[in-house]
Amino acid sequence: RQQRFSRIRCISCAEPKPIKRSNENKTFDFFRNVSTKFYRELPAEIRNELHNSILHGTCMLSSEPELNAYMYDMGKMHNAKLRCAYKNLASEYSCADTVDIIDYGCGQGLGIIAFADHLREINISQQVRRIVLIEPSEMALRRAALHASVLFPNAELVTINKGFDDLTDDDVFSDEDTPTLHILSN
Repeated sequence: RQQRFSRIRCISCAEPKPIKRSNENKTFDFFRNVSTKFYRELPAEIRNELHNSILHGTCMLSSEPELNAYMYDMGKMHNAKLRCAYKNLASEYSCADTVDIIDYGCGQGLGIIAFADHLREINISQQVRRIVLIEPSEMALRRAALHASVLFPNAELVTINKGFDDLTDDDVFSDEDTPTLHILSN
């Protein structure tokens, strides 16, 4: 599978410069539109293969085309689920000046993107001090790190390329003085 899709290159998605240079608001819609543009330009046969290869988001994504297919096919549903959850956050997260985030199985960072949109929606200027992204797919982890660095450029960014069962206490350490939002969205 990896070999089949690795020959398809997505320059605009692989390179951070187009995303970082864009003057558009960096929202879920912005990031999804980047993937959608790439995905829709592929021949129908390749789109169908990609759609089938991601197994409704249950397989580990290992190529840029698969990342884009996932964002196109599953992104809206995943974003809606996260945004609904954020509306019910405890007040300690909404009222805190600073928060840390640990996103388990972060994929492309949809949890971080949805959180940034949530903060914008409720008009809160909250400092995200530290973001820990945990993901077994190296390709998805790199994409998540790009998204997080664009949305929260002042946050300390830690990436951990591991599965959930391989995590140690040190991987998910959090500071007692700062509320930590743990995102487990799958």
